[in-house]
Amino acid sequence: MPRTWEERFGTEIVCVGHDTLEFEVTRSPVTREQYLYCPDIVDQGVGDVLPLAATLLGASKWFFWWD
Repeated sequence: MPRTWEERFGTEIVCVGHDTLEFEVTRSPVTREQYLYCPDIVDQGVGDVLPLAATLLGASKWFFWWD
């Protein structure tokens, strides 16, 4: 998935942890890409896709976290 994001959204991995990933993003998506790849950020974090989407619109970073 991250390779296709590089082509589609201009992402670049900037940080890797044992349970996290962080990307720089040049073209923000308008789909549920992040949630589909990492549901923990919603299911155990913000609780709904809409608040997550609001923070991602126009954002230059994506953050992924798994338990």
